[in-house]
Amino acid sequence: MKKLFVLGISILALLIVSVGCANPLVGSDGGAVVVSDLVAAAGVAKVDLTWTDPEVSFSGLKVEYSAEGVETVTVDVAKGDGALSVTDLTAGTEYTFVVKTVAENGVVAAEGASITATPKGSFTAPFTPEVIGIGTPGGWDGNGAMTKVSEYEWTYTFLTDGTDLEFKIRKLGSWDNAYTNLEDTEIAVGTAFELRTGDELPNMSLAVEGEGRITMTFKFENDEGVPELLVEYEESQVAPFSPKLSFVGGTNDGESYYMGMVTQNEWEITMDVTAGDTLEFVIGNNDDSTRYGDAASHSLVNNTAFDAAAYGDGESGTSITYTVPASNGKVTISYYFAGQEGDSDTPEILLSYVSPANITFQFRNFTGLANGTADLVGDFTVSGWTHGAYTLNFDASGNADVTVSDQEGLNKILFRLVVGGGDWSAPAGVDYSVLEPNAWNNLDDDHSYDSGDSNWGIGNEGEAKPDGGFAFGSDYTVTIDAAGGGRASMAIDGTTVWE
Repeated sequence: MKKLFVLGISILALLIVSVGCANPLVGSDGGAVVVSDLVAAAGVAKVDLTWTDPEVSFSGLKVEYSAEGVETVTVDVAKGDGALSVTDLTAGTEYTFVVKTVAENGVVAAEGASITATPKGSFTAPFTPEVIGIGTPGGWDGNGAMTKVSEYEWTYTFLTDGTDLEFKIRKLGSWDNAYTNLEDTEIAVGTAFELRTGDELPNMSLAVEGEGRITMTFKFENDEGVPELLVEYEESQVAPFSPKLSFVGGTNDGESYYMGMVTQNEWEITMDVTAGDTLEFVIGNNDDSTRYGDAASHSLVNNTAFDAAAYGDGESGTSITYTVPASNGKVTISYYFAGQEGDSDTPEILLSYVSPANITFQFRNFTGLANGTADLVGDFTVSGWTHGAYTLNFDASGNADVTVSDQEGLNKILFRLVVGGGDWSAPAGVDYSVLEPNAWNNLDDDHSYDSGDSNWGIGNEGEAKPDGGFAFGSDYTVTIDAAGGGRASMAIDGTTVWE
């Protein structure tokens, strides 16, 4: 009896273990429970996957994709997402995608739904499109702003509730290719439409609900010239008017600028300014019927925002002033509405000043110039190739530093050392001819190219170092080290750019 009791416990334990280890992602027929309706849409260097989740309890999904010669990549996807966009794929290569479910206990299904797709390569769109506005708002023509090689985009703002937009899209400057939707001329927000050409086609229309902006994207998916139109709508607070900046004194007296829009309720303008300049200006709405100034102080402080009080219709008011610090730079004036509606809005004014870049050159191990001097000359926006503007005093180890200040918008710099008060030959111990690449060459083959040019350079043609160039308001350190048998290296802020 005792043995029978023990045997009964063992069988019960075995049953419990068996049930606990059962894979909940295996159906009653023994097959794996997988997602359904798996679709793969190939795009330019990408594939968009969509599917329907199974009606079983599970915690998430894993998407695996691979190709011949490519290691398998696994991506976790949350339950309920039903989609994944896989980017940075190689065009023309067939990829296999497998979507597997993951049980609540973490067990991954042994099998999954599988599909293959081949990403497309990029191409140049066959033409530039333009929007021709037929209905309200009037005059909203616009050429496509290219965002990719096959994609154009426009944004229209200040749209008000109940606006009915009517428009055509055509090839820039020609009615030979007018486009509309074959299925329906009423455009649904967020739904892409494939377009076809035709000379006498009805206008497309879009009914605006709420206040905000629309973005129209005109995209070519292939080189056959069949475009797709996508309209996205964003509801947001709309400012009551567009402001204008008018200088009434100081350096820019008599000049006026309409401020460029940043968001639906914010405008800004950026301008170059000179050290010591006094800017004196007023800001009004675009027809000058109302002018605004700082209610507390009429002298703007850098990076300090002021609520702007209206002077009233037709009143000149008191101007706003700002004095530029002791270096050239850029000033950005922002004008922001806080969110109320109507002309009673109290806007906010913010002025931001940034100085040009400062670049400190550090020369190291120039033993041929130990205890000597040399001039640094180059494509600098201040003093440039002027001898004596930037003098390097080398110590006994051949090290010297000099700071080149107030450099405006430099993307690349051609520079060299001048020794002996005008001797353009290379300093002893440094072979200029192997310092590759210089600024005028677009060839970069691992620094083996002998340019034959005695100038040094930061940035090849079409390649700024650092990325975006030497930005306003920033300080940079460029280190040129001649150690290493006559071949120098250069680093910007510690990152080697050639050696």
